[in-house]
Amino acid sequence: MLNTPSKFSRSLCLGIVAILFGNSYATENPKSETQLKCPQAPCANTPTGEDPSVIDLREADRRDKILREGADDRARWSSIRLYSDTKEKEKLDVVLVASANLKMQLIPKSGVVRFSSPQKTVAFRIASGEDATDDICPRYNLKVVQADPDYAVIRKICPRYNYGGNRSHMSAEYLLFDVRSSVMRSIWFAARSSKDAPFPDAKPPISILKLANGYKVSWKGDFPNDNSPEEMTISNAYTREKTSRGIALVCTDLLAGKESGLEDGMCEGRELERVGKAEQ
Repeated sequence: MLNTPSKFSRSLCLGIVAILFGNSYATENPKSETQLKCPQAPCANTPTGEDPSVIDLREADRRDKILREGADDRARWSSIRLYSDTKEKEKLDVVLVASANLKMQLIPKSGVVRFSSPQKTVAFRIASGEDATDDICPRYNLKVVQADPDYAVIRKICPRYNYGGNRSHMSAEYLLFDVRSSVMRSIWFAARSSKDAPFPDAKPPISILKLANGYKVSWKGDFPNDNSPEEMTISNAYTREKTSRGIALVCTDLLAGKESGLEDGMCEGRELERVGKAEQ
C-alpha cells in the first residue's frame, strides 16, 4: 500500500507548483522534469510520484490542444484565453473563424493584439509593453466573447493589482473589432480600486447584434463601481462612417436620440490605436 502524504507535505507540494507556474498556472507547462517532483516523498498517491495538480495541468494542456486543433470555432474561442505573462509563443494566438482563416494573436512584449486573415493584417495597441514601469494593469488576459468572419468581441481582464500602499486596480473591458473598417473600439469598461470589492465584470456579459452597416449593443444591468452598483441601461449603435481619417465606427446613443446622441451620452468608449509592423 502506498503511503498517504501528510496535510503539510501535500500543501507544500501544491504551493511550490503554484509558485513555479505563476499567474498563468492554468496554461503554462513546467520548465524541467525536476520541477515535476515534489521536495518531499511520497508527494502523492500517483503512479509517477507527481503532484496531482501537475497531472491536472498536463491534462488541461491536452484538452487545450484538442480545442485549438478542432473544427468547432465557438468551442475553441470560448474556452481559450490569451495571457500576457505566457512564455509559450504557441499559446498566444487563437483561430477565431477557421473557414475565413481569421486569427487573433497577442504580442505581450509590445502590448499589441493582431488580427490576420488571407486578405489583411491589422494590429492595435491594447496595453502597455513589458518594459512599462507605471502600468496599473501589468498582467491581463483576453478572451473572445463573440466572433464571425465580420467581427470579434474581446473581453480584456485586468486582475487585481496592488501598485502602492492601499491603492489597487482591477478592471474589465469589452472591445469590438470590425473586420471591414479595421477599427477596434471599447464598448464597455468598468474598474474598481477597493481591495474588498468583487471583480467588476459585466452582468450579463456584453454581446452585440449585427446591423446592415455596423452593430448594436443593448445592455441592462448593475454597473459596478467602488460604491454601490448603479442600475444602467445602454443602447448604442456603432455604424461605419466616412471621416477625414478614413472609415470609423461612429457611436450613437439610441436612448438620447439620433442627433443629440451622436458620440454623446453612453458613447464613451475609446478607439484603440492602430500600429504598424515596425511597432509590433
